[in-house]
Amino acid sequence: MVSTFKVNERIRTTLNTLMKKSGVLFILIAISTINYVGYAQTNNDRSSTNYFLLSFDQHTHPNKAKLYKYQNRGFLHIQDVVNAMRKEMIKPERSPEWGSARGTKKKYRNGLDLSKPIAAKAGETFCFAVKTDALPSIYLSGYVTQNTPNFRTKDKQRELLIITLPQDTNNHFFDDRGVATIRVYGYYKNEKKVFGTLIISRVSQHRYQELMAATK
Repeated sequence: MVSTFKVNERIRTTLNTLMKKSGVLFILIAISTINYVGYAQTNNDRSSTNYFLLSFDQHTHPNKAKLYKYQNRGFLHIQDVVNAMRKEMIKPERSPEWGSARGTKKKYRNGLDLSKPIAAKAGETFCFAVKTDALPSIYLSGYVTQNTPNFRTKDKQRELLIITLPQDTNNHFFDDRGVATIRVYGYYKNEKKVFGTLIISRVSQHRYQELMAATK
């Protein structure tokens, strides 16, 4: 009887130990699963890229506004370029850091040709240059933040905005269609005059790839 009791006691002790270990193991597996799901979601959020089309509205004359794309050459930081542009040491049409478009005769010209929309990815940087009258004040509306660098040339004849396309497209800047605008305007004798409007439209990756293929 004593030996049988001892055997049963050992069995109960062993089972209790295994249950405790199984519980700890289950908790560890659950924690690992939660961490993995969180990590995967974070990675998916980081890997997802937004795609855009950049275009002028129908009232913006291409001679009055141009768009330049920043080419990161690895030795100049974008902020260095912005500071140099503020001091008018660099201008988009003269600087190799800013991309140009190929014309119909295969000659490069300043600025991108926005007769057709320009395909762009989130994180890419552009300069929106708008010719303006020499008014004391110029106003900006639309997709512009306090961190958007903008400045006028010394002769007050041109407004320059450095735009970095966002990773996220929330309704703070974009409407329900995924569209945002930047408008440069001023007042002359109390009459509002719009000098240029840039439209930023969110598109699918497939549409982006279609436009990129068409421009090659």
